[in-house]
Amino acid sequence: MTDSRFEIKSINVLTSWRHNLPLNSDCTICRNSLNEDSIEYMTKGITSYVIVGQCGHSYHRECLNGWIKDNPRCPICGDKWAYKDINEPNVHQSTPSHSHPHPSSPPNSPPNSP
Repeated sequence: MTDSRFEIKSINVLTSWRHNLPLNSDCTICRNSLNEDSIEYMTKGITSYVIVGQCGHSYHRECLNGWIKDNPRCPICGDKWAYKDINEPNVHQSTPSHSHPHPSSPPNSPPNSP
């Protein structure tokens, strides 16, 4: 026999997630959290993507793309910049900072492009 002293009539569920980044949780170029859009894209309403280097440091894609035009080295450790292999476990070369990636978008293309 079941004793039901109360009944749940409705429930509101809130979920959230954060990047599981290997070393840094902030973009050291724009100083914003990697779990949010970059300062530049935040003002434009564009979704930022996060990229990870072989050295393990992470940045907003648009921030690093601007940086490596003048300096092809990681802004934190100074290693020559090279993207981390996206096939390694728990690492995504380019993922949105606060939403799920479009599966057909290549890492260096704008979001939602084929």
